[in-house]
Amino acid sequence: MLAQAAARGDPLAVAGLVKRLKEETRSALRRIDPSPAFFDEVLQTLQVSLLVGKTPAIATYRGEGPLNAWLRASAVRLGLKLRPRAKDDPSLLDKAAEVSPELQIIKDRYRPAFERCFKEELAALPKRSRSLLRLHYVDGLGIDQLASVYRVGRSTAARWLVKERETLVLGLRQRLSTELRIAPEELQSLIKLVVSQLHVSLGKVLA
Repeated sequence: MLAQAAARGDPLAVAGLVKRLKEETRSALRRIDPSPAFFDEVLQTLQVSLLVGKTPAIATYRGEGPLNAWLRASAVRLGLKLRPRAKDDPSLLDKAAEVSPELQIIKDRYRPAFERCFKEELAALPKRSRSLLRLHYVDGLGIDQLASVYRVGRSTAARWLVKERETLVLGLRQRLSTELRIAPEELQSLIKLVVSQLHVSLGKVLA
């Protein structure tokens, strides 16, 4: 595998990875800052991070998705750190919704079962689904950045994200219903809490 060989310092693999990095990240970075100087800055910094050091970052590539998408995501994450105002999704700045005392009681009562079911349902998702959710909820990529990483239109990226959230919540509802066997009203309240704090729960588990 190219990534593994590059992590070992193989000259041909390193050259191939740098070439692929240039080809795969240019269009994604243009959405953040179109200037050539910005592209060069990100590319140079990223090359050092990925390929230099006792444990180069490329060694952390898990193979859960295409290497090209992983490289684009790495570039976008770095680009957003250098140009934080480029984050175009206001929802990323939202704080966790306030929890009413009633919901807090339900949350505390069923916390162990909820946390177990949540992790199980998330683990049951396809790798690409988890990668998409991780990029958005952990790495802070907005819709435009996700579109660049996966090379799809903005509407497609947004649709994918909504679908993955809905799939996760529906699956979790089924697991909790089977696990807890609680009244429909309590289950509905618990699901309401899940939806209101989904970004917090996903951030903790996927991180």
